[in-house]
Amino acid sequence: MNQINKILLFILILCFKVNGGAQTYSTYVLQPDSSNFVYASLLVTTPGEEAYSALGHCAIRMECPMHKLDYCFSFEMGTDSPWFNYLSFFSGQTPAGFRAIETADYVNNYKAEGRGIQQYELNLTTHQKQELWRYLDEDMVAGQHRKFDFIRNNCASMAMIAIQMKMWMEPIVVKKWPEQHRMNNGELIFYLSRNAPWLQLAMMTIVGTEADVFWDEEHRISPELIIEALSNAVIQSEEGSERPALTGNHKVLSEQTFFPQPAPVTPIWAFTILLALVCIMTALEWWLKWRMPAKVLDILLLLFQTMSGLLLLYMTVVTCMFGLHWNWCLLMLNPLPFLLWLFFRKRNGSRKVYAFYAVILLLFICVTPIITTQIITAHRLLAASFLVRCLSRYGFRS
Repeated sequence: MNQINKILLFILILCFKVNGGAQTYSTYVLQPDSSNFVYASLLVTTPGEEAYSALGHCAIRMECPMHKLDYCFSFEMGTDSPWFNYLSFFSGQTPAGFRAIETADYVNNYKAEGRGIQQYELNLTTHQKQELWRYLDEDMVAGQHRKFDFIRNNCASMAMIAIQMKMWMEPIVVKKWPEQHRMNNGELIFYLSRNAPWLQLAMMTIVGTEADVFWDEEHRISPELIIEALSNAVIQSEEGSERPALTGNHKVLSEQTFFPQPAPVTPIWAFTILLALVCIMTALEWWLKWRMPAKVLDILLLLFQTMSGLLLLYMTVVTCMFGLHWNWCLLMLNPLPFLLWLFFRKRNGSRKVYAFYAVILLLFICVTPIITTQIITAHRLLAASFLVRCLSRYGFRS
């Protein structure tokens, strides 16, 4: 949106004196008493193909039938580079903010991807809708001054928070949160990402001990569950009366034609195959003395562990996406084994290091499922592969 449109939006909210261009997705006709001067709606978009769209999307639509203004305010990341998107996305460092998009363009963009869009009108007063529009416009003008993370600071949570901030003494009270909100953070992440197993593995690896706690409900909301929550929500007036948070006016702006396909190889299958390969290579190393293939396998596993460990340390310790917390996966994925191998491999007794790390991995596999919801089956399978090789390195003598 250019600067002139920003100014026009701001003036509209202040004094209703703006003129704008016609939009193609608005069907409202201004009532004689101007009671429907402005509309506010929540748009929910079905999941897409990319990792950062696998959980769907939310946006707030603001319309003014009198002046034919119609914009979708979408909380989005601010880079077009896929590699940077993935790295910063999973570390919670992507610049993000609200962006105003003409509704016709917004709908057509998602329609081209085959993604469905459902619209639900918010039951706000005219003044509340004015203030919400003002807030969204000012936040957009401020630029991408926030950070995007996939759990707390995302499109759904920011939309929910934006709506609640401008209720002016009439709070939105959710009478009954979706059943899934009884889960802790880790269980909820696991549920929401059930159709994207590799994304699920990535998120469960990163979340750390935050998996075992409960954040504020507004920060845990997702595109999949936000309408269920608002359908069971009321707006409480200062006098104590209540009205539904949604008007019941529901529209389909785009039919869903793209349906995410199951991953051909899930993390469980991939790491099961890896564990089987490790066991076969270890057996060949011991029975047939095929040491070179086992050595190559050890190098590949060590490189994977080191690179993954450095990335996980960066996300956990440096970026502190969820604040200072512990990550159980650091017991399995960290650069310490590489450093020990680098500096102590030629010293006497270096084999004992493998035994020590094997004990840590065994405890990781057996104990962590009891004390945390972060560790899932794929983690344990990967740890088992490391464990087999550690035991082999400890027991095998030149």
